[in-house]
Amino acid sequence: GPLARMLVAYASGRTEVQDVVNDALGRLKAPVTALFSTLGRTAARGLETQLVVHWMQEFYDSLITNIKSGVTSTFTRERWDPSTWPASAAGVGLTEAP
Repeated sequence: GPLARMLVAYASGRTEVQDVVNDALGRLKAPVTALFSTLGRTAARGLETQLVVHWMQEFYDSLITNIKSGVTSTFTRERWDPSTWPASAAGVGLTEAP
């Protein structure tokens, strides 16, 4: 879950993760060991969300830059109109749920 991902990223030296975790712990005046608690699990959800929002903006900006420069491997204007889609299709999605 979120806590495991945050702990692995923190221990791996991901500075973005370390920065938000250290900031949160500093505001709470809590030691790093507080992450191994209900507080840590709850905080990890919020902190991961904060990071994902930032990353989503980066992904979106990269996508738009690619489309504008003609890179269409993830976007094809001819297939944008739903009337061009097949009547039936299958795909894959990722989710995390209890």
